[in-house]
Amino acid sequence: MLAEFMLTPDALLAGFSRGGREAIEELEMCFLPKRATPVALLSKPGDEWVSAATKRIARINGPLRNDAMATFQRLLDNASLARPSVSVRSDDEIGWIQVAQSSNSQVAFERIVVSPSATPPTGNGVALTDFLNDAFW
Repeated sequence: MLAEFMLTPDALLAGFSRGGREAIEELEMCFLPKRATPVALLSKPGDEWVSAATKRIARINGPLRNDAMATFQRLLDNASLARPSVSVRSDDEIGWIQVAQSSNSQVAFERIVVSPSATPPTGNGVALTDFLNDAFW
């Protein structure tokens, strides 16, 4: 059974830049496992989300930025699901949490994954550090 997760653009940035290559591999294992059948899909609530995530990944310094961008593109191509687009009132993480909650009210999904600096929404929110933890899976 597939579970769908919406990561805020800030959670993606934190995931790609947290711990270097290891974090990229952790996200790949969640969405693009090499030996197992995929169990997770990345929720993509419109082109604004893709643009915001791309801009945040572009902030990563050094060679890790190229690896992160390539992984993000693989996630979009192979493990993402388009959702009904929801207008974004604010491009900060709180705005993206509101977008996720609005999208979730239209078509339910598993969890909203937020960066370590945000408070996960009550009910279906989870911090990135918990999401990447083996115990979560």
